[in-house]
Amino acid sequence: MYKSLDDSAIDLQRLEKCLAEIAQKITESNKHNLTDINIICEEVFGQILNRLFEINLIAISLEINRNFPAVDLIDYDNKIAYQVTTQGTKEKINHTIEVFNRHIEIFDKVDELNILFLKKVDDKLYENEDVDLHNGKKFSYENNILDFSKLIKEIEKKSQTDENIFVKIYRDISMLYDSGRLNYSSIVQKTNHFNLDSSQNYAIHWRKGFGDVLLSAFIPTGYGALLSAELEFRNHNISGFCITFDEATLLRSYFSEREVFEKEHFILIENEEDALVMRFQNEYIVLKRYTAYHVYQLFCELKKEYLVKINQLNKILGTDSLERVGDKYLLKVIDQDCWEKIIYFARKHNWMNETNDKWNIFHVMTKYKICIIPSISGKTDRKIAAIITVESIDGFSQKLNLYWELDSKYKNSEFLMPELSKGLEEKSIWKADYVLRWMDNELINAANEFYERDNLKNKKLFNQLIKIVGARLKEYFK
Repeated sequence: MYKSLDDSAIDLQRLEKCLAEIAQKITESNKHNLTDINIICEEVFGQILNRLFEINLIAISLEINRNFPAVDLIDYDNKIAYQVTTQGTKEKINHTIEVFNRHIEIFDKVDELNILFLKKVDDKLYENEDVDLHNGKKFSYENNILDFSKLIKEIEKKSQTDENIFVKIYRDISMLYDSGRLNYSSIVQKTNHFNLDSSQNYAIHWRKGFGDVLLSAFIPTGYGALLSAELEFRNHNISGFCITFDEATLLRSYFSEREVFEKEHFILIENEEDALVMRFQNEYIVLKRYTAYHVYQLFCELKKEYLVKINQLNKILGTDSLERVGDKYLLKVIDQDCWEKIIYFARKHNWMNETNDKWNIFHVMTKYKICIIPSISGKTDRKIAAIITVESIDGFSQKLNLYWELDSKYKNSEFLMPELSKGLEEKSIWKADYVLRWMDNELINAANEFYERDNLKNKKLFNQLIKIVGARLKEYFK
């Protein structure tokens, strides 16, 4: 069983439980004169009513220079208004109607007045007679009053035509949990920002969110750049707190299957149904289980996009089947003796040699690093040089790891893939897969032959020198 909460677990019973909990929290807040939550409810439940009845209610509290007594939500086009209140009494209804009738600037814009009670009210309240409004319409206790009990019935009814309505309403309700009563700003506007999806935009910066959490990332689009990401949450308790990830951490701990991901990062809280603790490196954060699932989803989306870009880059670089180690790619394991012969060969074939030799393409930087500088039409081109390096292997004294990388100018410039591809295709053949084949089929053989030939020549010269010295010594001692 998964620890996080995905869409399939959102049902009517869970919504009903959430509404009951919200009603209780509102009651407790109002006892302490903390009424900010009422304002938030106006905005959030306006969203819910819009989904259920396909209208366009707007919270009056968000409108500048608007103050309509008796009305909290209004749909100007359909001339529908709602009063949102926690006071489920006939006296509250009578007062709302009285204030409505006194203000022509309200009833002139509203044909239908409704009252939403943020709780369950006594069923007897619906049995009162209709009341005349000054706009020529009637207020019906049966049809124009909505409490949490009737709201659940409307959600259930809507589910017959909209199979995703439970999830949509749950996401709306989640905004209340994340908003914070004492630090109110437009939770809907913040959710819209966190719903941003630029995952289809192949620019450098990738962003995607689900309303309660937002993941931003830099995905490498050129050689030498590394993946990085930043995660932020809507919840007011951790708002503004961002968690950053480097490429190594993402690949090691966050690009995994759901079971592995949850085992590493999610910790259930005893006697807590809707929340869990999420572990990020050395940070521990309490999240709603549904938000935790969204975090997992976002890393899945980022992994998909990252793999697309990396596969494109690997195809250009010829590194598809090679292991990446930082900026380098592992070509093979090579004998130390073989590498020493290659170094010897490279020193004898420096790229600045004036002789017309196809092997004059090397610049020995250290005894562990060689730069291959291709010659194009007789001219060298430093910009597309490749670098071959070796590193020792623990426990194997005579074996070395052989790596391929591009010239540092590519890394520093972070060339985009189109430029990199054009440079490699038009100017150079020193891609990783080519270098590996070239070394196996040409360079190692050439280095061995040159070393043996040069060594033999040196032996002959040495032997000739010994003979000359010997002859002279013999003549000297006669």
